[in-house]
Amino acid sequence: FNGCTSLGAVTFLGIPSSLGASVFSGCSALHSVYIPSGFSFVPDIEAPAGTAFLFFSYDNSGFAEIENTYDNDVAQAHIPSTIGSHEVRSIGGMAFANCTRLTSVVFPDDCNVQTIGEQAFYNCSSLTSITLPESVTSIGMECFSICTSLEQVTFLGDQLTILQTGAFSHCNALKEFDVPNGVTTILNACFYKCLGLTTIRLPDSIVELGTGALGGCAALTDIYMPDTDRELTLFENSFQGTPADQLTFHVRWGSSSWDWLRGDHPRMTDSTVVFDPVPLDDETVEVEVVDSPLYQYCMIHINPSSRSSALGISSLPTSSTRSVLRETTSTRGMPLSRSWGRDSSRTGHSAEV
Repeated sequence: FNGCTSLGAVTFLGIPSSLGASVFSGCSALHSVYIPSGFSFVPDIEAPAGTAFLFFSYDNSGFAEIENTYDNDVAQAHIPSTIGSHEVRSIGGMAFANCTRLTSVVFPDDCNVQTIGEQAFYNCSSLTSITLPESVTSIGMECFSICTSLEQVTFLGDQLTILQTGAFSHCNALKEFDVPNGVTTILNACFYKCLGLTTIRLPDSIVELGTGALGGCAALTDIYMPDTDRELTLFENSFQGTPADQLTFHVRWGSSSWDWLRGDHPRMTDSTVVFDPVPLDDETVEVEVVDSPLYQYCMIHINPSSRSSALGISSLPTSSTRSVLRETTSTRGMPLSRSWGRDSSRTGHSAEV
């Protein structure tokens, strides 16, 4: 293949008896060489820096798996849809582990990969983003752990149901994370010590959040809880090591998320709850607004530590001139007392309820 400057990938369907050291010399566009498992490489084979030499195998059903790389000097991982006539259905455990130069993973539009194994991209410290194709149904334990430059994870499908133990732990560059709809379970330490994570959005499909799933996330401030009536299995120690007093939970009044938050969780008593949308029924608080540029939006904050509530009015439509807080009874049967006052920290007013 000497001098084939446009050649991007080479696939060997059988194990070659040998490869000469200069077989890929001058192949300046070469990024991937796919070879059946069991081949012994010539250590000093010539190829462009960062070329991925990937071993593959077939399972009993005839589907192909990318097993591992020849060495860790891989710049880009191109995952093919097929090898010969065989669909590539999986990426093996530790396939790209410790490939610290890896900056991108490319899946084709007709990708067939369903399973990404344990620690498949473990410690790929230069990887900045990844888009997981619609076909993916499973990612293994610590799959992206210690990908310290990983800023964005995009899920194109909704077939994934479990985020495994430690899957994104120690991904310090993650700022926001949208868990895809369809995920029902986030297992232990999934986002453990993601030190840059500030916001996570949980889908309505979620039913379980494991021990330490969001533990040690020192910068975490906003958790958008599922809007569901199904019972949630959440644990107080899901947030172990994450400062409770800086957490704001965004919930729907009456949802099972709110039922969990108003339960007996001593560690969470310093956290804040924001209702979205705002409850305006007879059992809670009614706010009437008419024509005033002062109000931009409306939120309700609950402070479980004192078992009292503070209603902050900041976020109402601009068509408003006055606000009326009506005395009524909360869903917990506690009478609501009123106290209007200017809250200098917010646009608008606040009331202790």
